[in-house]
Amino acid sequence: MNIILITHPTFSRSRSMPKFAQLIKDGMFRRGHNVIVVSPKPFFYNLPFPRKVKKWFGYIDQFIIFPFRLNKYKKYATVHKDTLFVFVDQALGPWIPKFIDYPQVIHVHDFLALRSAENIHEDNKVSLTGKIYQWYIKWGFSKGKNFICVSNNTRHELEDIMKGKQIVTKTIYNGLDPEIKPIERQEALMCCAKYIDLNILKQGFLLHVGGNQWYKNRLGLIEIYDEYCQLTARESLPIIMVGIEPSESIISRYNSSKFKSNIFFISGVDNKGLSSFYSLAKLFIFPSKYEGFGWPVAEAMKCGCPVLTTNEPPMNEVGAKAAFYIPLFKTNGDEKEWAKESAAKVKEIIELKTPEIEKNINMGFEQIKLFDIETILDSYQDFYQNAMNLK
Repeated sequence: MNIILITHPTFSRSRSMPKFAQLIKDGMFRRGHNVIVVSPKPFFYNLPFPRKVKKWFGYIDQFIIFPFRLNKYKKYATVHKDTLFVFVDQALGPWIPKFIDYPQVIHVHDFLALRSAENIHEDNKVSLTGKIYQWYIKWGFSKGKNFICVSNNTRHELEDIMKGKQIVTKTIYNGLDPEIKPIERQEALMCCAKYIDLNILKQGFLLHVGGNQWYKNRLGLIEIYDEYCQLTARESLPIIMVGIEPSESIISRYNSSKFKSNIFFISGVDNKGLSSFYSLAKLFIFPSKYEGFGWPVAEAMKCGCPVLTTNEPPMNEVGAKAAFYIPLFKTNGDEKEWAKESAAKVKEIIELKTPEIEKNINMGFEQIKLFDIETILDSYQDFYQNAMNLK
């Protein structure tokens, strides 16, 4: 096959999408396919203007310049009949109708932005222009026929959105990065000591991995931690939050915590450092409100770290019986009571006997077999080939 892989702009601030595109490119190349990666390039975006203005110049690069560049790939597909157009994300919807007469596959990650624009996620207000943009994306991907979804939850959402349309869908889980793996304790301690005092690491700690997005619920996590410290007094473990630097609202909540001396934010961690934190942590806490897949849940299990996450799909789909669960915090709920209930669960897990924890960790090792990267790439290849045959 000749695969035209259409991705987000090279100047996008996303870290996960370029990584995902590279994974597909390398995986399909190893399987003998020719892969051409196509994405909007910065021209107007590179002009020396403030960031707020640059965003709009970036739209010129994407929506005015890029469509003209895409025309040559239609000509390419006319000559090379075994060409498949693969879109790495349904958010690339505006370009999908352009290739409606050619074999194509769309990878679907999550509908957080779309559902927010539809006022389903009350915590995330969307501007009028944001709503118009999401409608534009939806209009585009609704023209597609073949969809790979990262979880059953995402597939169900897609099928609900596409009601009445003849489409082919399949759930293929995200594959775990081979660089995320268990690290032996001494090596992990030395690696993490580059980021935080060794004495904090040796006493054991709780861990969170994620950004400042509202759905990652860092604010809720600090509420849980405060309640946990109230429960356990001087026996409280510190908590390390790995990700981008905290936002102003998170810093404000951190400053109001009586236990802030035991809360640590760490950014700029590489894959080995991340693996080391997972490998050392007593418990990984992930109280997310919404995910497309939930990478950190699987990553923690791969590194032998017990997981406590939200009892909602896709978190409980990824974690299955290998994770522990807390309820979803709802916007109109009692945050204090939710945090107390969650903190009690943290304390309960930390106090489990060694055989019980080892049993849970081994269940995690079994669960992550579902996310083997080579198996998943084989599944992509099969789906791609079927999409070619259907056309």
